[in-house]
Amino acid sequence: MSVANTEMIMKNIQNIFGWLYELREEVAVFLDSQQKADLHDKFQSESFLLSLAYLLNIFKALNAINLKLQGKNINIIMHHDTIRAFMAKLDLWKCRIQDGNTASFSNLDSALFHSYLDSEKTKKTNNHSTD
Repeated sequence: MSVANTEMIMKNIQNIFGWLYELREEVAVFLDSQQKADLHDKFQSESFLLSLAYLLNIFKALNAINLKLQGKNINIIMHHDTIRAFMAKLDLWKCRIQDGNTASFSNLDSALFHSYLDSEKTKKTNNHSTD
């Protein structure tokens, strides 16, 4: 797979999660209008919305590091530094999540701030990110 294909795939995944997250209310209305009650209920569930917000943030971070690693005039030392910096960021996120701080995950933090997600669901994300 070429670098351009990888970049396109990562960006498309991020875009899909972004669009789905931004249009979540419209998607729920559509599923309801199509009489897809099982999908509608799952889509409206707090755990799904929490997972969607979390995944959007994760794919944004992965896309950013992917782009950095594919830049022009990049050498192995720069790759090493970029990867080490990302690993340090992961450790920081892990510590913050364990302390209940979701500020590093803007979509997740916003969802929790707007109170449409339960703090119990945050614990599941905490467990995922610390495993």
